[in-house]
Amino acid sequence: MVCARTSIQLGAITAANMLLWFLFQGYIVLAKGPGHEADAFFASFAVPQLLATIANSSLMHVLVPFLSQQESERVSHAVYALLTAMTAIFVPIAAVLYMSVEIWAPLIVAGFPEHAKDLTVQLTRLQIVGLVFTSWTAILIAACHARQHFARAELAPCVASLLSVLALLVIYPAYGVTGAAWLMAGRGIIIVAFLLPNFGWPAWNNPRRIQAVWHQVKPLLASSAYYKSDQLFDRYLTSQGRGGDLSTFYMAQQIHLAASAILGKALCAPILPILANHAKAGAWSEFTSLYRSALSRVILVALCCYAALVLMLSPALELTGRLHHIAPAAIENFHWLTMLLVGVLTGGMAGLVLVEAFFAMGNTRAPAIVLTVTFTAGLVLKAAGFFYGDVKGLAVATSLFCFLSPLILLPLLERELRRNRRLCPGNHGFADERRLTAMHFFRKPRASGPIK
Repeated sequence: MVCARTSIQLGAITAANMLLWFLFQGYIVLAKGPGHEADAFFASFAVPQLLATIANSSLMHVLVPFLSQQESERVSHAVYALLTAMTAIFVPIAAVLYMSVEIWAPLIVAGFPEHAKDLTVQLTRLQIVGLVFTSWTAILIAACHARQHFARAELAPCVASLLSVLALLVIYPAYGVTGAAWLMAGRGIIIVAFLLPNFGWPAWNNPRRIQAVWHQVKPLLASSAYYKSDQLFDRYLTSQGRGGDLSTFYMAQQIHLAASAILGKALCAPILPILANHAKAGAWSEFTSLYRSALSRVILVALCCYAALVLMLSPALELTGRLHHIAPAAIENFHWLTMLLVGVLTGGMAGLVLVEAFFAMGNTRAPAIVLTVTFTAGLVLKAAGFFYGDVKGLAVATSLFCFLSPLILLPLLERELRRNRRLCPGNHGFADERRLTAMHFFRKPRASGPIK
């Protein structure tokens, strides 16, 4: 079972990292107040962050089960092979984005005035510079999780955030949001420098193993490229509103995403290697028990976190408004947006447990299809919400969207596990593995189970 000490340790480190990262972004908003300059900063890393998120979310869920079943030496070999492949993919992408930024960046913020569009283009260029190193962090963190070095994996972003905040206090008064953009671009380099030495000298692994990883990553990359683009859609919609709406909505989202990250690292990350090993051994009863207990636990904790947020947010915002002379209307708007985005935390955490359970079984196709379908419905919800209720309507639609995928994934997962337990009641290992994995939802009969 997952050690309570490990969960507490991971939660504390991740909480410190999220707090520091929130301070970094909050400082930019508070320095001059919500407005087009802050909006341009938060819009500038939309596409680079999207690409990094696509790679990170896809690789993390596939690599942890894969690497957790490898010997230590093979993990190091696989890490360098994957880093090489990631570099070969992201360098051309970054080059194309950099050269064409003046074409696509203004389209994302179509509602901005011209000076804000120009600033967005300038800051986006800086974010693209650090894209390759940002993509590396997913591989390194996944490898640390596979080795069950959870604290080390989460300490690296925390150190990077601390150094970024300290540097921001010195750089921002002189260079403004341009200096902040450089610091964001360099954050990935700090994480890589912290984690890479743990894997020794560069070595190359058997290419067939990397091909096996690529076979499972492909459906995730394809679907993630679609459903992760919701942040671009959010930036586009909020750019049509008043000045400051984009940064206010983004920061309200960050509160819930920060809480989700803390709970995800503390309660979900430690169980993924264990679920993968249960799936490999055909221990489906143990698999089911562990995933259900994790699901109920994260939902309960998420609801408690939201209740605490309801109690503490109002006085905290009032104090912040008085100290930094922010207009009461802006404070009230931020308060309402944060309350209305409840689904980002609760629905998002439930969906995370269910998706990781599928991934631990080696089934990447089912969650990829479900998330793609629900994202399509979410686009309609968000557009309607913004049309009828401005940015607050967008927040309500975002919450509803976050509940869709877990409501669909839960019955699919339960049905899959019932079949597995019925076909392999004695949990005798691999005897029925090929039969079981062939029946995974949305998978082709030739697909294999967890990578061995």
